[in-house]
Amino acid sequence: MAWISPTTRSTGDAITAAIWNQDIKTNTDAAFPLAPDIAWTAWTPTLANLTLGNGSRTSVYTRVGRWIYFDLAIVFGSTSSMGTAPTFTLPVTASSRYNPAAVTQALGTCVLLDSGTANYLGPVYVSSTTVGTFACTGVGATYATLNAITATVPFTWTTGDALSVIGTYESAA
Repeated sequence: MAWISPTTRSTGDAITAAIWNQDIKTNTDAAFPLAPDIAWTAWTPTLANLTLGNGSRTSVYTRVGRWIYFDLAIVFGSTSSMGTAPTFTLPVTASSRYNPAAVTQALGTCVLLDSGTANYLGPVYVSSTTVGTFACTGVGATYATLNAITATVPFTWTTGDALSVIGTYESAA
């Protein structure tokens, strides 16, 4: 595919950041014609070991071929609570090639926000064909380790704390 320029250029023309950004957008739209028109669909995941209570949840996904892209965000309210090793159902059943017996294939990233204090990062996995699980990264040893999320790991969950999960995986069909 050849580079597409939305305007005619001449030798010596100044290329501003705005012009360069528009050229990149035009070429991205040409290379991935669905990208600007992708519609997101809301889904309501079933949460396990995590009580939403009066907190808020935003969850959307989209499908491109067999690939599912999802975004899940939870903000804790005063009656929300975190349990040990929380999970959520995926919007579409994952491919059977994901190993349900071992949490080995990362499908995304989670950010855990201790409101006003710190952010923690961790991977998101498919632990069965329909459930996602997440962990936090610990660095108390020589090498980073994965730790199960609990009511007090990586921090004590309270009002205003948040969990954000994004990921991509192959669907079953």
